[in-house]
Amino acid sequence: MVLNSPTVKLNDGNHIPWLGFGTGSALYQRDASELVQLAIKNGITHLDGAQMYRNEDTLGAGIRASGRPRSELYIVTKLDTLAVGQTCTAEGLTRSIGVSNFRVEDLEVILDGAVVTPAVNQIELHPYVWKAAEPIVRFGEEHGIITISYGGQTPLARVPGGPVDAVLPDICARLEKIRGQTVTPGQVLSKWILQKGAVVDSEAVETANVPDLTAEEVERIDDAGSKLHKRIFMRAVFGE
Repeated sequence: MVLNSPTVKLNDGNHIPWLGFGTGSALYQRDASELVQLAIKNGITHLDGAQMYRNEDTLGAGIRASGRPRSELYIVTKLDTLAVGQTCTAEGLTRSIGVSNFRVEDLEVILDGAVVTPAVNQIELHPYVWKAAEPIVRFGEEHGIITISYGGQTPLARVPGGPVDAVLPDICARLEKIRGQTVTPGQVLSKWILQKGAVVDSEAVETANVPDLTAEEVERIDDAGSKLHKRIFMRAVFGE
């Protein structure tokens, strides 16, 4: 992944913005229209929704209220099966198709004779699941499947006081000296996700002009995350 590019090229030739605004997790069953408008106003064009989030109508309302042409937006939704997605692609109803919460063994099954290789796999991704998620991310890289994260702010929003908290202040301080303005722990986590080779789907944590983490800083976050395993979403799928 080229971090200085605003988009990532998918295996079908299309491009996806590397920063997306998600309407699941924190906004589940909540009216997302105002925050969608704000995200678009702030330059975010990748918008992630799903019928199962029970607020997809408010995603549409926010898009309409923003006045931004549909052609300038990259909108993601969720379908019941990959087969439905393949049909939509064949009929020209969607640009790209992907999967969500697929483990390595799930990806191996669909790649065996797949008509269309998924362009992306969206999974929960943050330091507290990295040890379990890394094989999925690496398998995707080997087969041209981009990983999209969700729940990336979990260490701050859902597991406050965890081991990762202790390593973030020093990293923020170093990046602030280079950037010349505030760098938040949330921005550091988003940079960590990007530098793991994944697209960030978050609650609009802006990372423009935030310097890259050093390899040592990435390792420090990895090490802290390895001290606690904490999956928030789809635990049953992953046998937890």
